[in-house]
Amino acid sequence: MKKILVFVMAMAMLCGCSQNKTVTTFMLTRDNETYALYNTEGKQITENDYTYYKEVNVGYIIADTNEQLGVIDDSGNSIIEPGTYSEIESINSMFYGYNDMSEEATVDSEDTDSEDIDSEETTDEIEDRTGYLTDNLDILNSEGEVLYSASEDIQIMQSDLPVILENDTYTVLYKDGETLYSGTDRVSYVRQSSDGQYVLISFGDFIKFYYTDDIEETANFDLIIEDSGQYSIVATNDLGVILNDKDNESVIYVDMTNETYYQFNQKIESAYFDSKSNAILLAENTTYIYSVSHDLIELTSYYYSSSIYLQRSSSVYGPHTIYSGDTTITDVLVDMQLNPVVSELNSMIYPVYVKDQGYTYYDFEGNQAIDTYYLSAEAFDENGCAIVQRNDNSYVLIDSDGNQLTKSTYYSIKYIGSSYYAVYNDSGIFGVVNSNGEEVFAQEYTELPENCIVEVNNTIYLLLIKNGRTYVYDSGSDMEEVFSHEGNVILNPKGYFVVDNTYYTIDGEEIE
Repeated sequence: MKKILVFVMAMAMLCGCSQNKTVTTFMLTRDNETYALYNTEGKQITENDYTYYKEVNVGYIIADTNEQLGVIDDSGNSIIEPGTYSEIESINSMFYGYNDMSEEATVDSEDTDSEDIDSEETTDEIEDRTGYLTDNLDILNSEGEVLYSASEDIQIMQSDLPVILENDTYTVLYKDGETLYSGTDRVSYVRQSSDGQYVLISFGDFIKFYYTDDIEETANFDLIIEDSGQYSIVATNDLGVILNDKDNESVIYVDMTNETYYQFNQKIESAYFDSKSNAILLAENTTYIYSVSHDLIELTSYYYSSSIYLQRSSSVYGPHTIYSGDTTITDVLVDMQLNPVVSELNSMIYPVYVKDQGYTYYDFEGNQAIDTYYLSAEAFDENGCAIVQRNDNSYVLIDSDGNQLTKSTYYSIKYIGSSYYAVYNDSGIFGVVNSNGEEVFAQEYTELPENCIVEVNNTIYLLLIKNGRTYVYDSGSDMEEVFSHEGNVILNPKGYFVVDNTYYTIDGEEIE
């Protein structure tokens, strides 16, 4: 295939809806040139008819051997016949169909890797298209039916959601062609979150924020934001949504619980919600934490929340400041070093280095929480465990009371995810223990794959390599071996193994 549509790949971020899809099918290739659709039982559903694919909410955008784009569903049935449109873009459960394509919108297929099609681009990398088209564009639903066609009477703006201008009325479509907004106020742009639940509609001098879900036919609530900026949705969770206008250095926090918003001036590059739903804002060289009941706080070391955190002194050995609710303690962390990297705590105790004594743990009341001193000490993880070094080449797991969990000491210990830790001897051979310190696998493995823990259908699988052979174990079946093979084995989260270009089901059966 000599040409592939850059446009489809570049705008794939806008669909953002395949995350909610229960995966029952996947595309496989034998020659890295053509692909066929299979199900999780290893049954081939289609012929090797596709030279390109992009998974979307209702199936797959595909290109056939004649370089024509189309859409198929999870069963391989055609939704949009190849060749109907020169360009196809998925957005929620709808599609844009373009009838015209320029040479600039193509790329040689030899430079295109279908394995990379799931990568997302940032909002800044996606061109903001705010004009209304009058031809060469259709909007189709999940069954391939044309909902609107651009014309002089029906103009269409291709924002994050389709906007229809007809008879001086603006209509914003979402989900599978349903109406989210309809009125005479001019729509400037639309933004939606990657999961499609949160939507911004700008009307120039004000913005409407919508929260929708996959069950209700209408928005759960909408909120008027008195602002005219160019906002993007940068982070979401059930409690809040963070909006950012980078050009005007303005941030809006939408409080989902109370259905209101808070605005403050701050230049940030990105944001996220941590494991405790703290809103973390990232500037160029600074990290902030925000919550509704607190001012924006600059973080410099360990933190638990916006009211429980440590502030490092400009002097390496302090005194450092402890903030704990309404209490501020400034005279305890003296002659101590704090971690200079901003890090979320999973517990109310944290490691410090005490000058001339070693590492130990303190709490947010300023008390030493564990009496022992160590050569090195990590913060406690989500399992309530910490890796500490007792002396040279002697590492153990401890709990928050300082009790040793592992029965033996190890040359080194590495947390590998879930509730598992790799424990090494001085020859680099390793085994695995769990968060109780119990041995899961003896020290006989030689290599740890990059993705050694994979979750498939709510089951955790562990991949370990011994003398060039990869073993896959099922944590839900008392670490029963489910598959092994010479060489590097990749377990795809959709539910199949890959060894070179040979594929196997989750049960270890080769997919023919």
